[in-house]
Amino acid sequence: MIKPEKLSFTEIRILADEFRDKFCPNDEFPMPIEEIVEFDLGIEVRPVDDLRNKADLDAIISSKLNIIFIDKMLMENHRFLFRYRFALAHEVGHFVLHSNKMKRLKFGSIEEWIEIRSQFDEDDLMWFERQAMEFGGRLMVPRDILVAEVMPLKDKIQSYYDTYPDGGYEVIADFIASAIHKRFEVSADVVKRRIINEKVFELLGF
Repeated sequence: MIKPEKLSFTEIRILADEFRDKFCPNDEFPMPIEEIVEFDLGIEVRPVDDLRNKADLDAIISSKLNIIFIDKMLMENHRFLFRYRFALAHEVGHFVLHSNKMKRLKFGSIEEWIEIRSQFDEDDLMWFERQAMEFGGRLMVPRDILVAEVMPLKDKIQSYYDTYPDGGYEVIADFIASAIHKRFEVSADVVKRRIINEKVFELLGF
């Protein structure tokens, strides 16, 4: 079975930034991930009925790297737009980070992928998924733009610290992410993870 390279988050973030510079050189914001996937990378986005229940995944990139299978509900229901966008970014993470590994799997159907995935070592699977998640998060929520969005909320952050001294970093990140996530067109949970992973509050002196 294939094994992931143990890339550091720093290395992954550099690759995500380089990808963004290449395909979004004018800092278009929010990230036009759908257009990049379909027109720049030439990847077909193909809806699949009930993919989430079948595979416990929102999306899967094919071993030939030319199709992203995605849960039909995410693709067709505007209520899930933010989740859909991040699912694409996550699969782009696999495309960039794991293309050589994916090509060796040679699965021809969702069912074959489910069977192959069940044979992965749990630690290896976690590495693959965490790496793609970090790439997708950095791509969709660039650090410089995130800091610029959080900066005007310093007084609010301080008030949260004063009001909830035992609330902890994650609770306050929840409040801030909920206030700004729509600017990035991703979920509040994605932005919360970026605030924490990028140590944004520490950068602002908290």
